[in-house]
Amino acid sequence: MKTVKTKLTWDLVRLIRRDYARGITQSQLSRAHKVSIGHIGRIVNELIWMEDHCPVDKLTPDKLSDFCAENLAKLEAKLAVEIPLEETEWDRKNREIGDAYKRKLGILKH
Repeated sequence: MKTVKTKLTWDLVRLIRRDYARGITQSQLSRAHKVSIGHIGRIVNELIWMEDHCPVDKLTPDKLSDFCAENLAKLEAKLAVEIPLEETEWDRKNREIGDAYKRKLGILKH
């Protein structure tokens, strides 16, 4: 069996999450711990190194199913992105400026 060497430990992962919550940027954390920004992002968003991990080999099939469903729901909630359905004031102004510029260039008719 091949052993995978890791740069991080649970103590470091908890420290990264604490520092990120206190305002340290992912870029600064990445440099400090010598791991990629993407890796830091996955850590602070708990997509990897999840605290509520479970020894899967010790679960009965029904409990394993419940565990997977629960963690899938948590992951889906973290990945969910709200899409604004109405145009904001900033969006409207930005569109008006763009339309005015297009009219000036003759791309958009009055």
